[in-house]
Order: sequence, then structure tokens, then C-alpha cells
Amino acid sequence: MFQCIFLLSFAISQNPIQLNNGLVLMSDIKFADSDGDKEHSRALLMDVAFPAKSKMLLPAVIFVHGGGWSSGKRQDGLKAINMLAMGGYFTATIDYRLSKEQGFPAAVHDSKAAIKFLRSNAHVLGIDPERIGIVGYSAGGHIAALVGFSTGDQFMDGLINGNDVPTDVVCIGSISGALMPQFAKGDGKKIYEEWALQESDVTLSQSLPHLYLDPSDPPIYLLCGEDDQVCPVEWTHSFVDKLKQYSISYEIEIVSNQGHQISSPNSYMGLLAFLDEHLGGHAKSSFSDFLKKTKKSGNDRN
Repeated sequence: MFQCIFLLSFAISQNPIQLNNGLVLMSDIKFADSDGDKEHSRALLMDVAFPAKSKMLLPAVIFVHGGGWSSGKRQDGLKAINMLAMGGYFTATIDYRLSKEQGFPAAVHDSKAAIKFLRSNAHVLGIDPERIGIVGYSAGGHIAALVGFSTGDQFMDGLINGNDVPTDVVCIGSISGALMPQFAKGDGKKIYEEWALQESDVTLSQSLPHLYLDPSDPPIYLLCGEDDQVCPVEWTHSFVDKLKQYSISYEIEIVSNQGHQISSPNSYMGLLAFLDEHLGGHAKSSFSDFLKKTKKSGNDRN
């Protein structure tokens, strides 16, 4: 019922809509205007996926793409949001301003604006405003951590979509996340600092997630490839030490024989179970069934 209202309202504005295997897929939904100067200000868009039929309010997950703060696009998260939508989530993969447009904290403001959009429009979207999570890959994992751990910080919350809508999330997921980017060397260090220090009124420390930690923070899931050379496992272990100092709940999974891009589908089962536990979906069982059907279909063709 709620999703039908959403479809009708956006059909009028001619947003592209697809129906596929019980999911509704919509693209190019404007959730905000960036707050940069006139030269760089632009519409911020999201692509969403959700079950076509649902009798209950849905939990929501926002996906933040990677790309070293300087590249990547929201469409990089389409597979991820489809996987979660199969498990009963309203999911969105979002735009955020890259370093060529504006440096830190613009990407954080944009991501929090997406949270404000979902929460402000929860009655139309058919989502539960108290069950919103965020997941990011690589640089997106870093941004997701900054978003999740800086709730209530005026500098980090930003003004896009107002300053009276909470930006808190229930949980955070980091996939190959650049959680301790200050350890980067060579080109990685240059890319990070060009983004983090682009604006004259910020310091490097303000872009470090661990400096926003406090005991009230939401739990985080840390998924890492054992052979990751971009965001080495050592960074994640160092971040875990910071979490322990504040007794913040976390789960960590180090996947053997995987690098920065974790390509093994089964490696994501732990993250899905974590999201299900905290948000109330059923992504793990749905994705498991999908993999079984895919395997059987492949065997039948052979």
C-alpha cells in the first residue's frame, strides 16, 4: 500500500521505474540540492529498490559507493541494493559530491541529507524511520562511518534538507573501508589529503571517524579482504582498538584469499545477518535462497 503511493507520486514526475522479480527499481530520484557554491551546486540523486508488495513498514539501508573520494557513481551500488531489497528492505544508493566538486565534509553532508530525506518522507516511502542503516564500500565505508558516528555534530550534520531532522542510524556496515586513512602512503595519501584538506576551514583530524566515537554510538560490521592492499587489514584492527576504548559493539570478518574487491558472494552473509539482526529484514536467508537457485540453474544448463 505505502509503496503504491510512492510509485504514483513519482510516476507523475516520470522517474524511470522497473518491476523485476517482485522488486520495484526506480532511478534518478532527487533527494536534495547540494549546498556548494553556485558553480558546483547540483541536484543529488538516488536510485532505490524495494519489494513491490509489503504489509509492514520496511527497514531502510543507504549504500555509499567507493572510489577514493574522487571517482565512482551511485550506480556502482545497484547490485548491493537489489540484494538487500530481496530481503525486505527499502534500499537507496546515493550521489555525493566528489573531491573534484568539493572536499570534506561535503560528502558527509550529502549522505546525511539522504538520511533526512528518507526520514522526512517515511510515511510516503513506507519505511520505518526508526530503522535506517548505512553501508559503504572503500571510501564509502569511511564516509558511512563518519555519518554513523557523528550524529548530532552540527558541523558534520550540515544544513542540507534542514537541521531539524535527526541523522542517526541504527547500524553501520563497512566493506573494505578506509577507516584509518591517515595511515595511507604514496598516491593513497595524496588522494585522501586532497579531499580531506581541500576546504580551508577544516583540519585532517575532523575527517577521521575514530575521533567522533562515544559509548552511545551504533554497532558496526567490518568486512575486510585478507589480502587488501588498498585498505590493509591492519587499518581495521587499529580501528577496532579505538572501538574497544568506547565499548562500541562491532563485528569483524576477515575473508581469506580476497583483496580490496571481495568477489565471493558467500563472504557477505555475515554482513547481511548483522543488518537483519539490527534492522529486522531477512536479507541473509533471501540471498542464500537466491544463490542456491542460481547454482541449480547453472547445473541444469550443464
